[in-house]
Amino acid sequence: CRFQPQGVDVSNGQLNLIIEKEYVASSWSEDHQMMKPAYDYSCGELRTRSNKQIKYGRFETRMKAPNRALASGYISSFFTYTHEGEPKEWEEIDVELEGGRPDKFQANLIYGLDAANWLETRQWGAWEDKINIAPADEWRVYAIEWTPSAIKWFVDGKVYKVLSLKDLACKPVCQNEQKFPTPIPDNLTQLMMNFWIPNDDIQAVFGGNKKRNIYPMKASYDWVRIYQLDEYPLAHWKITPSK
Repeated sequence: CRFQPQGVDVSNGQLNLIIEKEYVASSWSEDHQMMKPAYDYSCGELRTRSNKQIKYGRFETRMKAPNRALASGYISSFFTYTHEGEPKEWEEIDVELEGGRPDKFQANLIYGLDAANWLETRQWGAWEDKINIAPADEWRVYAIEWTPSAIKWFVDGKVYKVLSLKDLACKPVCQNEQKFPTPIPDNLTQLMMNFWIPNDDIQAVFGGNKKRNIYPMKASYDWVRIYQLDEYPLAHWKITPSK
């Protein structure tokens, strides 16, 4: 699907990212700096402003994936992402919900140095876990806690995964495909949310088969909260003190 303005709707205090079966004409993509072909589906994406970047802290959202009876193939997300610098560093910390696994969430760390695309980042390892939280198509609170020494993933206040520097050093073992060591991300980044459907080539392993999708379909977000790590204050953000 192609991310389009109509894929983002805010109503009644709730954010909905929407996938619709509709023709999207070929056009220029500022994000990818290239012409994109025509698509048969539109979808939604939202990100923090480029002049309000984040680095370290705790990031929370209360979100809900589509009802499993109406959606069998999709990816709904909450994540940090940057692909900048010279050479470019790909740094991404993910919470992902999949239509093919409606009782799980996927916790990812993706890294690549001068990696041109996602496939090239596999050389740094695939720090991915599909974790049972049953169910994901009801309101749940997801959080990423990112510090210089570790990353933690939470669901409804319970920690489900921790990656420390020791974990990333591949001692005593590492994943077979990892050729280069992976650091804890340390660059300024954006916080993002998107909702999309996998193409036919990947749906069997990621996202789920789309055959039972009923359109339009939506992923909903009740709120997003950003907490700075006080040792690394967030620049260009107005921080409201906790009560």
